[in-house]
Amino acid sequence: MQKLGLLRNVLKSGHLIRVGYQNPRISSLLGDSPRAFSTAGGTTTQNSPSLDPFIRNPNTGLMYGTVIGITKHTTKNDILNLLEDCNLTPEDLKVRYTPFFSPIGMLIQFPSMNVFDTAAKTLGRKGRGYRLSMTRPEIWENITSYNGKALLLQDIPRNALQDDIDRFISGCHQDGTSVKLFTRVIEKVPTRMAIVEFPSAILARLAFLTTIRKFCLNNQVLAQVLY
Repeated sequence: MQKLGLLRNVLKSGHLIRVGYQNPRISSLLGDSPRAFSTAGGTTTQNSPSLDPFIRNPNTGLMYGTVIGITKHTTKNDILNLLEDCNLTPEDLKVRYTPFFSPIGMLIQFPSMNVFDTAAKTLGRKGRGYRLSMTRPEIWENITSYNGKALLLQDIPRNALQDDIDRFISGCHQDGTSVKLFTRVIEKVPTRMAIVEFPSAILARLAFLTTIRKFCLNNQVLAQVLY
């Protein structure tokens, strides 16, 4: 009885209760080891002012995350179907690519931390090798979204010209001005690539099927739909 009375006195004193919130998502984002946060009167770490500049867009209040474990064949619909309880739209997703267009992850904007946590729990429960980590707002803002309406062409001959690319994709219902030809150095070897934009995702997909195993000059070109 004496111990119970002491416990009541502590609770009435209004002192903060320190709790350890070891969240690996936040730890990896900040580059810090897990640290303790104070909670009082129902305030949680979601509303911590010290964390907001890192994980919340100050203008919109949106949260951002990245789904790790996707491949070049993973579509936005694949992720949306997994996270159907989060009420997301295709506009809430972007694919982040390396400079050589290998997918790093699927970026997602969330209306709140609660929805972020729901998505993290859903991915953990359904598995498939996906995991969700927090992402800074500026990363989302700097990523181009192709929305499945663009085709990446790789292994284009180094001597290929714009006219050669136009002939390669002739009949694919694209506007010639939407072709961007460029070079990337892969393992010290210059590699010609092109991004071709289409009016719709359906037309981009049809162009992908049309150009499978097709040659430009003497090279077989590899096509990939960009999301």
